[in-house]
Amino acid sequence: MNLRPDPSFYPTPRMAMEAPVEKLAFTLMLSPDFSQPDGLAVVNVDPQSPDYGKIVHTVFMPNKGDEFHHFGWNACFRRCRH
Repeated sequence: MNLRPDPSFYPTPRMAMEAPVEKLAFTLMLSPDFSQPDGLAVVNVDPQSPDYGKIVHTVFMPNKGDEFHHFGWNACFRRCRH
């Protein structure tokens, strides 16, 4: 099992500030009324790109109730009682 930290994470704020600017952002699309499956959107945040500010890809969970807001469920278990 590999227990090394993810190399895309920076161990200090200074290192993160000195890193190259990101060109993509990942954001969750939550269905607050549970009428649709939750999803993940990839947003182009490169100001030099013609697709700047646009969603360039989406991924949706296969079922209603497969909620992304439960990511990190173990950390919030005691606070998040649905």
